[in-house]
Amino acid sequence: MQKRQDTLGAQGFTSVLVIGDGAGGPATATLCKELKAKYKLTLTVVYDPTQAFKKHFGQAGPNEINVVLGAGGVVKYVKRYAAQSEVLATIEAVLSGK
Repeated sequence: MQKRQDTLGAQGFTSVLVIGDGAGGPATATLCKELKAKYKLTLTVVYDPTQAFKKHFGQAGPNEINVVLGAGGVVKYVKRYAAQSEVLATIEAVLSGK
């Protein structure tokens, strides 16, 4: 995610890491800060202890959900455990206006 942000940020791309679960419970602001420091992240990291993000996009279970939004917050892509090449292709299409 960080590499993608570094590469595409100048084109208007913004990556947000949403964390719902921490070690043994809901995620916290402290966990977000720890992860940013541990992995040297400059992208935005937020916590969602109520799992509203997953519920909104109709996803269940733990771990990765990829969501790509276009202009005006229009959902262009939602997939759990997606191939990252597929996610990147969608991001590039959105950035190019396709």
